[in-house]
Amino acid sequence: MKRSCLIPVLAALLFLVRIPAHADTVAVAAGLFPCVRELADLYGECNGKAPNLVVGSSGKLASQIAAGAPFGLFLSANREWIIFLEKKGLVVEYTDFATSPLVLWWPRKDPPDPRALGGDLRIAIVDPILGPFGATARAYLEDAGLYDSLLREKRLIVASTALQAALAAQSGAADLAFTSMSVARKFSTDLRAQGSSLALCGYDLTHAGALIRGQATAGVEEFWRYLRSREAVAVWRKWGFNVDREEE
Repeated sequence: MKRSCLIPVLAALLFLVRIPAHADTVAVAAGLFPCVRELADLYGECNGKAPNLVVGSSGKLASQIAAGAPFGLFLSANREWIIFLEKKGLVVEYTDFATSPLVLWWPRKDPPDPRALGGDLRIAIVDPILGPFGATARAYLEDAGLYDSLLREKRLIVASTALQAALAAQSGAADLAFTSMSVARKFSTDLRAQGSSLALCGYDLTHAGALIRGQATAGVEEFWRYLRSREAVAVWRKWGFNVDREEE
């Protein structure tokens, strides 16, 4: 994909550490991370130990798993990257567990207007090759007849993750970002920006999780059950996810 600009990797968000084999480690798509971080903390309070979380784009995490990274559970922004791993025989089971919309976000009080995309604003999106939120944003822009012109006019800012796309807008490197609802809510509260978002109807993503063959520890399996439990539903919804199925 042609890039007009690439947001540098943020060490504070994507700091990679050497993870011991057989640790309770979960790979989390960045668009889901704010919610999963809270759920992991709550789980740790109840069970004494929260799993390690590694955050990145779904595509990058899937590639790391395929290369042997010791991640016991993969929470992807879409099911396609789970199926990629399933075809390689690396998935024990996978489940669609929630949906959430693609959103526009900017650090302003009033909600963003999609008509502004046709103006002179700089637009941040996730790399469509690696990030499902980026692929969905590209589909939205193509449907609107804007994608090619944004590339041609060098107004498209390509970020590595949904977190970094929102940070580009929050920092001024871009004027507006396509990101996830959970990330938009994080940036509007944690960073105390007067941010607002607009959910784009018809551009929802289905999020899936999978235990990884040979890497899923008993602790990871228990955390996976917790994420789909009745206790977790309120937290998912707080962060903008739609959860239809509740386990007993």
